Amino acid sequence: MKNLIKRLFRGRILPVLFGPLRGMRLRFSKLLKGRVFIQRYEADKQKAFDLFINPGSIFFDIGANVGLHSYYVSRKFSDVKIISFEPLPANVKYIKEIAAINRLKNIRVVEAAVGSKSGDQFFDQSDNNSKGMLTTNKTTLKVKTYSLDDYCNSENVFPDVIKIDVEGAESQVLEGAKYLLEKKHPVFVIELHNPEQDLAVGRILNEYGYSIFRLNQHVSDVDSNFLIKVKNVLASWPDGDGIWGSIVAYHGTELKS
Repeated sequence: MKNLIKRLFRGRILPVLFGPLRGMRLRFSKLLKGRVFIQRYEADKQKAFDLFINPGSIFFDIGANVGLHSYYVSRKFSDVKIISFEPLPANVKYIKEIAAINRLKNIRVVEAAVGSKSGDQFFDQSDNNSKGMLTTNKTTLKVKTYSLDDYCNSENVFPDVIKIDVEGAESQVLEGAKYLLEKKHPVFVIELHNPEQDLAVGRILNEYGYSIFRLNQHVSDVDSNFLIKVKNVLASWPDGDGIWGSIVAYHGTELKS
């Protein structure tokens, strides 16, 4: 039945039926999981955006994939400037098409990966369009890369909130953002992928005076223990007080929104 549905609808522009993207038109594609049309996508991150993004903010979507978080922020905050970084050409094409179809005019797509330095780097495309990452191994694809500091200073644009989902290269993004971490203090929403990266990310954020919280996926609103304090940044899973999962980090100790 699932394969029949895929054959019937693949390539068609269809409306999202439920959730905050309801009414948006997306192209049913192998790039996109079909359940996006009928259920909310990564609700914990969307709640974090609701908490930390304000009118007039600048939002960086790093590892935008097919742009679902960019679309969410665009619809929720029409005056927010969104810059979506995505290195895979097929994903870039998809985001641009869907943004145009739905008249989401505040999304700018940058066809590049974000890492520790600017230049060109090999990219491992993995087995699907959502799991690729920068690599030191020679692959069939080389992509443009930016460090956040280089991009922000050259474009004179400094984000208030940064989402990072880069399949195990999270610390590379932060390594290239030392100026932002020290001087600009954006809020980070980061999906962590392995214990090595957990600890590297925790070390960097702690060094620059950030408070780190894990997103609680089991609450219905941001007022119900949504942010769980990471008490031990020197430990990862299975330490319940360690750093793992999806996290939010903001500078200092007082919650600002």
